[in-house]
Amino acid sequence: MSSSSSRNNKMPGSLFELIENARVAWLLLRDSRINPLLRYGIPALVGAYLLLPIDLIPDFIPGLGQLDDLAALWLGLQYFLSACPPDIVAEHRAASRGKTPPTAEPEVVDGSYEVVD
Repeated sequence: MSSSSSRNNKMPGSLFELIENARVAWLLLRDSRINPLLRYGIPALVGAYLLLPIDLIPDFIPGLGQLDDLAALWLGLQYFLSACPPDIVAEHRAASRGKTPPTAEPEVVDGSYEVVD
């Protein structure tokens, strides 16, 4: 039987997955290949929801008031990761795990050309 740490690493929705997704998102935020609208827009919307006094569940209700803030953070993280290009996300996910990212073959088009004056 496998150890509990390797079992937790494979569980969907585990704390390990959440921490890894946060690391990948941090790397993606610093990557210039990501569209600036994604890089700045999604975190700004999540931050605005957290800072503005308008909440789905009022914060004065103990426990439940903070639950919608955590849900906004989690949903923003998931949306950000799904909106970014999958190949760049895979590259940063491999880097966050300490593995070398998969190398893609360069696109080469063979052909002939003719100079026309």
